[in-house]
Amino acid sequence: MTGTQLTSSTSSLTNGSYFYNGNYILPNDYIIPTGQSVTIYVNGDFTVNKHITGGNIVIYATGNIIMNSGASIQPNGTAKIYALGTVGLSNPTFGGLGSEVVAIGGTPGSITLNSGSKVAGIYTN
Repeated sequence: MTGTQLTSSTSSLTNGSYFYNGNYILPNDYIIPTGQSVTIYVNGDFTVNKHITGGNIVIYATGNIIMNSGASIQPNGTAKIYALGTVGLSNPTFGGLGSEVVAIGGTPGSITLNSGSKVAGIYTN
């Protein structure tokens, strides 16, 4: 994979691609400056317990994407998340102009929404 490897000290993301090989639990809030576009690739599961805000955000995971209660992905632009496995949303805030959640194939390849979840758009394969 090309781009910058995510680490436990990453907090500010600027234009470009970021990656992590293995299961990744978001260690800090990530801030993306307005007008910047960031793509995150996780070769495994991606768990969001914190906040990702600002800019345009695209997240790809070869496993599951889980957003826990209190977590948020709130861009100033667009946000898109793609998972080959399950996309699980447990009372997070997810949204912004042009936001979408996508589960592509995988088993079970589903999107789980618990009561109180806020999602701007859902697309499944």
